[in-house]
Amino acid sequence: MAETRELLDACVHCGFCLPACPTYTLWGDEMDSPRGRIHLMDLVERGEIELDATVAGHFDRCLGCLACVPACPSGVRYDLLIQRTRAQRRERAPRSLRQRAVEGGVLALAARPRLLRALAWPLAAGVRPFPLAPRVTAADLRARPQPLVPARGEPRMRAALLEGCVQRVFFGRVNRAAAAVLAADGCEVTVPRGQGCCGALALHSGREDEARRRAQETIAAREDRIDRAQGASPRSQAPPRPGRHHTARMKRNRGPGPRPGTGGPRARDGRMRVARSGAGDAALCTCRVPRAAGGRGPG
Repeated sequence: MAETRELLDACVHCGFCLPACPTYTLWGDEMDSPRGRIHLMDLVERGEIELDATVAGHFDRCLGCLACVPACPSGVRYDLLIQRTRAQRRERAPRSLRQRAVEGGVLALAARPRLLRALAWPLAAGVRPFPLAPRVTAADLRARPQPLVPARGEPRMRAALLEGCVQRVFFGRVNRAAAAVLAADGCEVTVPRGQGCCGALALHSGREDEARRRAQETIAAREDRIDRAQGASPRSQAPPRPGRHHTARMKRNRGPGPRPGTGGPRARDGRMRVARSGAGDAALCTCRVPRAAGGRGPG
């Protein structure tokens, strides 16, 4: 993992990120742009300013959409920078008791999809308690992929789809479409029930310990369910051979990275890696590619 100083020095302050940033577009404040926030991070890193409530406010207003990342010609990893800065913000500029209570309540609700779906039904009826409330229909709240989506044609790989917490409630259609795309590419998709929180929201909020704990729990549960689901698959002619784990990201706005079915970074010791979650992520799945007899698997 690159050092923070190295990540900060990669920014040349060209300004290509400015039109991609919704907060800068809305307010026109340099400090509420990726370039301005990186400048603040640099000053904090050098010890020239304190990470006080005023500075922290500019970081808090970042939506985390990461539209600036693909817009940057220098490849600045703003995603890593804002993630690390928010962890520092929790330590060095703690929020008020009220703010912490609201944040904890939101994260606790988001991690309980059934409760979130129950509370979301008024939105489908047209009740909008605040302007930014998502516009959803009853069909959106009911949409979700089937527990098993068979591959079209000869199965080339198998995958377990991670539905996400908020994702499965408001964007179940996206999960269903992701499963369909994987199936069209020769992937047999299982959607394990009883999925927990992967820790992405906690990570985006600077709660690194909580995020790590939830991610480890998700990994352990997913590996067990993948093995059991694959062994019980009606499409399987024989128990799956030991293979390689890959992590594939289905993105509505795809950036650089492996396409579905082509594999990705190899996991170590049979454990899957956790892919970065962020704006545009439509699904996260873990694929086990069976090895061909006497040779290597595809990819």
